[in-house]
Amino acid sequence: MESSEYNRVMDTLLSLKRTGKVLDVGCGNGADSVFLAKQGFDVSALDISQTSVFEVFNRSRAANVSVRTLLEDICKFRTRERFDIVLCIGVIHFLPSSLVNSVLTYLQRITRKGGIHILEVKTSCLTARQLKKVYSGWKILVLKEFAPRKPFESRSFLRFIARKIS
Repeated sequence: MESSEYNRVMDTLLSLKRTGKVLDVGCGNGADSVFLAKQGFDVSALDISQTSVFEVFNRSRAANVSVRTLLEDICKFRTRERFDIVLCIGVIHFLPSSLVNSVLTYLQRITRKGGIHILEVKTSCLTARQLKKVYSGWKILVLKEFAPRKPFESRSFLRFIARKIS
């Protein structure tokens, strides 16, 4: 994500929630997790890659913040915890298409009322219409198609931000 786009997404998030529990799905190098932990959020960073989870652990220690790391496959992840924010940036389109709806439904289930979901997904995986259907009953705050400025990426993405209202 471009730096200015990243700032816009994080600014939007911080304007919606100032505290709470965050689940960063497919956390990668942990930049979002560490940023949010620095803002005072209680962050759990989940990734299927041991290398990524180790990097998040090291990055959070270097930043002197606490981030709970979870080495898990999102398709098999189960928890009793409830979250105020779920970040899922650039992850969903890597899942088997047959599991996308069930994963999103599960993430909705573990989100508290008033909670926020932020997704970025390739339009080849989910269309705006499909996202609206999966998130019926949620208040859609942002639904925007964009094209990354990376020369190797020709497909467009959807940025989706929604609030759980019931």
